[in-house]
Amino acid sequence: MQNIDEFVDRLLSEKGIHDADPNYKDELKEKILDQIDEAALEELSDERLAELARLVDDPTFDGHKMRDYIIRAGVDVDDVAQATMQTFRAQFLLGGQNE
Repeated sequence: MQNIDEFVDRLLSEKGIHDADPNYKDELKEKILDQIDEAALEELSDERLAELARLVDDPTFDGHKMRDYIIRAGVDVDDVAQATMQTFRAQFLLGGQNE
């Protein structure tokens, strides 16, 4: 998967935003990561989602374990991330994302 920080920097450059506030960059990064997470979860079957809901109640079930679970469930996380990033890019460049 493409480095998210590089993606945000390139995205801002394409939009003509130079010297963006670091907080703004962090907000964009969080929006993108949230959308990637949501898209990956949408790829899971209802049964897998129900199982995942039970697993997240375990305090030792962290982000790495969640990613492993999603991959083992057959979701190509890299493809989901790339597609989500491209959709985000298109919306952002067209003014669809909050600036």
